[in-house]
Amino acid sequence: MYQVLVLMILLLGSCSGAKAPSSEDAWLDYEPAIIELKGKLTIALKYGPPNYGENPETDEKVRAPILVLSQPVNVRADRESEFNTESFEGVKEVHLVFFTDRKIAYSHLVGRQVEVRGTLFQAHTGHHYTDVLMIVSTIREQPDVHAHL
Repeated sequence: MYQVLVLMILLLGSCSGAKAPSSEDAWLDYEPAIIELKGKLTIALKYGPPNYGENPETDEKVRAPILVLSQPVNVRADRESEFNTESFEGVKEVHLVFFTDRKIAYSHLVGRQVEVRGTLFQAHTGHHYTDVLMIVSTIREQPDVHAHL
């Protein structure tokens, strides 16, 4: 019975098109794969232009939305990509990218547990504050599991 249940869960997960890893052993793919991640939305203060921390007195202070993952994930390199060439194991934080043309509100979710869907890509500029980033298509608050106890 247990094996049938596990098989059903795997089949349902593969039919949804999104991947939500159940353990650190799971591997996620870079864009164009649609990925679903869960964790706590935080804002990290980082240094920006012109020198990204080399001269803190003159560098811009940037508020970067960071998803602190509920479970670490692994991201697999894409051999056909020009940018997503590295694999990363045990990723614990993902810099979230919200494009202004999508008008996705998220400030009210800071400090809360959220579920985020989007595509992953590898950091390649000074504006990228984690090794792996996500272009967000949706973000929603996760229900508080302790509220019903």
